[in-house]
Amino acid sequence: MSRRNRKRKTRIQRKAEWRQWLHLWLVAPLRVFILASFGVGLGFAAYKVAVYLYTSPALAVRRIEVHGNERASMRDLLSAAGLREGSNIFEVDTQRARRRLLEHPWVRAAKVKRVVPDRIVVEIEEHIPAALVELGGLYLVDPQGIVFKRLLPVERFDLPLVTGIDRRGYNADPAGSRERIVGALDLIHLIEKTDCLQGRSLAELHVDELLGPTIVLDPGGISVRLGSRSPAARLPLLCRLLREIESRSMHAHVILLDRSTRLDRASVLLDAPRASEKNEG
Repeated sequence: MSRRNRKRKTRIQRKAEWRQWLHLWLVAPLRVFILASFGVGLGFAAYKVAVYLYTSPALAVRRIEVHGNERASMRDLLSAAGLREGSNIFEVDTQRARRRLLEHPWVRAAKVKRVVPDRIVVEIEEHIPAALVELGGLYLVDPQGIVFKRLLPVERFDLPLVTGIDRRGYNADPAGSRERIVGALDLIHLIEKTDCLQGRSLAELHVDELLGPTIVLDPGGISVRLGSRSPAARLPLLCRLLREIESRSMHAHVILLDRSTRLDRASVLLDAPRASEKNEG
């Protein structure tokens, strides 16, 4: 009796159930199959493209350009960077090549970029040597006070020599030592711009925390102690002394500008008169 009273499904309900069944067992799997096939196709296409990009002779490096190098040879730079012609352009690790270039002593900054289809461009910024510094050996230093390279026996540079900074102190306090080197370079620059010293060359600048800087001027090897207080302010006095000494045809050996707090007092040690000069007198 209960089965007879059960409500029969309408035609619309039966159609809805049929559609639901059809979607569950046919449409949904078909859609998944199509999407999977499309994904496999894309993956295969990407694989084929990758194989082409990494194996095609058309994408081999045929030219490597290096710009900005003057001291470092192109051969040394390419060897340091691990770059060579013939390798696939997409296999070149530009960041790794840049890091390796920065390990070269002359290289201050570097960029490496690929130019598809067959060119690698390397841009170099080299250190500019500003002076030599004695650190248990002679080293080149740039205007920023960065000690970047040991001087080789075959290398020749006409640069002032900075002394008075020992290797142990440099290793213990690199930042402080660099600050002292920068101070020495600033003073060197100021001395080289001083008019009365244009005909002379600054051979050495000795740094001393207590006595202040001492410079050696050529020709003549004149040692000038500038003192720890306002050494740059004593340069006008040095000019007057040198002019006075030259006007009297005398030769100074040592000039001490730090013997007085006044900027118009100094002590001068003159060389002994030469034998020819004694006879002439």
